[in-house]
Amino acid sequence: MRSVTFVSSLLLAHPNNKHIMVSTRSMARPADVRLAASARGASEGKEEPTKKKKPRSPRKKREPEPVVDDGLKRCPWAGYVEVDYHDKEWGRPVYDDVKLFEFITLEGAQAGLSWRTVLLKRDNYRKAFAGFDPSIVAQFGQDKVEELLQDSGLIRQRGKIESTITNAKLVLEIKKEHGSLSNYVWSFVDGKPIINRFKSMADVPLASEEAKLMAKEMKKKGFKFFGPTIAYAFMQAVGMVNDHTVDCFCYTECGGKPEHAMAA
Repeated sequence: MRSVTFVSSLLLAHPNNKHIMVSTRSMARPADVRLAASARGASEGKEEPTKKKKPRSPRKKREPEPVVDDGLKRCPWAGYVEVDYHDKEWGRPVYDDVKLFEFITLEGAQAGLSWRTVLLKRDNYRKAFAGFDPSIVAQFGQDKVEELLQDSGLIRQRGKIESTITNAKLVLEIKKEHGSLSNYVWSFVDGKPIINRFKSMADVPLASEEAKLMAKEMKKKGFKFFGPTIAYAFMQAVGMVNDHTVDCFCYTECGGKPEHAMAA
């Protein structure tokens, strides 16, 4: 059986304003081959058999997400799944090394995904990565990597899993050099939170100069999945910056001054 070749002529405008005719050849598409076979079968008194379409199963209706309605004003991203995290963790200063390593891991795992996806898998990550104890995770070998890649409770991307082990080893090196991971990361904001005053989430940047510097320095040390955007998300999560909008009830709880205090 010969393949079908299509020849077409295109009228192109030449740079010198002269029109030239150009012939182009293209390989036959699968659809073109099927059409040719169908036409040949018809000429021989045969019809191309048609496949019966399977009836579509009705789509399951999504259950409406419960609405958080307690009278408190929050950042607009805090839906039903995120509300506890938003109210109790996001933007509140963290100085514990294990907790800081947890957020380095989770923020890196989020790359290319939604934060909601990560939150729903957070407990699985805690179990899989020994409660985020870097001294234990640093000892994980290749067999453990293969085991974790089979764990449906995790984001099963080899690079992200291997980077967690690499980053754990680097955290231990930082602790030797700086006394703690906390001392090191908080040094990028001079040891105290940066209090921003954003009226809308649209005003919040993807990264700050501090985040860019931290990402650059940590990349030099060998950290993976920790670019400027992830570094800034990490800073937001552990309270190195307060990026709650000024009308969110958490803004003042995380060190921001209320509007009337600023006006005074």
